[in-house]
Amino acid sequence: MADLETSRPNDARARRSRAALQRAFLEWIERKPIDQISIREITATAEVSYPTFFRNYASKEELIGDIAREEIDQILAVMVSLLDKKDPHLSADAVCDYIQHRRALWTTLLTTSASSAMRAEFIRGAKQITQQRGQINAGLPVDLAAAWVFAGLFEILAWWLRQPEDYPVRNVSQFLEVLVLGPSTSGHEFKLD
Repeated sequence: MADLETSRPNDARARRSRAALQRAFLEWIERKPIDQISIREITATAEVSYPTFFRNYASKEELIGDIAREEIDQILAVMVSLLDKKDPHLSADAVCDYIQHRRALWTTLLTTSASSAMRAEFIRGAKQITQQRGQINAGLPVDLAAAWVFAGLFEILAWWLRQPEDYPVRNVSQFLEVLVLGPSTSGHEFKLD
């Protein structure tokens, strides 16, 4: 993705075009499956020319990757701000609230062909957290803790978003707290040889 970012235009007009393309794509994914959305539909909704799409993205998959990166960055910001409080309950609730407010988008990102882009972004996020924060839990190797948190987060959220919309958000928050965030951030210290 870094090559894409450095090779595409980044002036104000190009950023506006990318934002319009992302908004248009997000409108379309609420109406029909990703594989049925055409680039022409996206550009028409975004009110940009067809060639503008290809100046910014080589494919719909790259557009999805951009959206995935931004969403993961947002969820990371929520999580990092709460990790300092060492309160897994608060962190889990905040993550679930964020996802619930963007449920249609996250359902598409985690339960369709876009999930591979999201998984890659979760891995990138895990590495970013590891580099920024260092030790997550005393005694647990940093890279393992980060991988565990994001793999668990991904799987629980993907499972939740395949459930009926009335599935209790509080249950999901408890799953995150008990299975992922609590053991990774709390005082559970591992005594390794």
